[in-house]
Amino acid sequence: SGQALPVATWAAVMREEIDWLKKAGAKRVRYWSGGNLYPGLLEAAAQAELQVMSDHKNPRRQATEEVLLGVHPWRPAGGPRENDVAAFARHDPAGKIVYLPDGQFSRADFAGMRRSENLGGDAGYFDFLTEGLELSLRAARADRVNVFHITVHPGEFRGGPEAARPFAVIDEWLARVIEPLVQAGKVRWATFSEMAEAFRGWEKAHPNWNPRDTSGKNDAPQTRSISTRNPATFFAVHCEAGTANPKMWDALTRFVEMADRYGAKLTLMFNPQWAEFIVPDKEQFERVKAWQKAGHEVAV
Repeated sequence: SGQALPVATWAAVMREEIDWLKKAGAKRVRYWSGGNLYPGLLEAAAQAELQVMSDHKNPRRQATEEVLLGVHPWRPAGGPRENDVAAFARHDPAGKIVYLPDGQFSRADFAGMRRSENLGGDAGYFDFLTEGLELSLRAARADRVNVFHITVHPGEFRGGPEAARPFAVIDEWLARVIEPLVQAGKVRWATFSEMAEAFRGWEKAHPNWNPRDTSGKNDAPQTRSISTRNPATFFAVHCEAGTANPKMWDALTRFVEMADRYGAKLTLMFNPQWAEFIVPDKEQFERVKAWQKAGHEVAV
């Protein structure tokens, strides 16, 4: 199998593919993506003069390892293996490849979810992407490079053969969700290579920082006293016992989405009736756990 081939063979095949792209008009090819479990992948890519990678997932499970989710690029210390991505997830400042994570998502199988019928179609999938973008914006830090992207294929999201507006769901998502953020200066467009260049610039300015370290030891010291900080506030959402039903669940979901747009943290006050309504439904239960992971609180 390909797993047993030497690095040089992998590199030669990669160079062959790059040569075909150059024959098609490309001047320079730096980036590649995809699921692969070959431990020598990074070295082979470096030999083929590739520099930037993203979208790694386990090809057998079509899922991204949770440890690889995030918004800060890094240089993987080693290639991925079947059941071990620890080296791939660890930053090595001497690493030859810059890895661009997809973003922060509440589920690790987001890459294959666009083909799921359990999300409510294309619109439901893009609602999920909006949630991922909001999670990613909350995970962003002003002192680091932050990235987020989604991947689509040309044959997807066309709305069927009779659709008057192919890709309308993408068009509407860009207009409703992305463009306002661009206009507000909260996100900006960039190619993968531009993202990698931004990260290289950050590395030069922060030579001793680990982009994957969230312990806070790299953080700049706080200069504001506690008395000058904004007061702590909370927003309680009281879910009445008699309202544990699909209609109110939909209302609650839209309310949390609205709070996320403003970065507001909610205290979601449930009771046994709501627990009995939520827990048996796997999608609802996972969504509540995602809310908690995003910083919202569950209370009685």
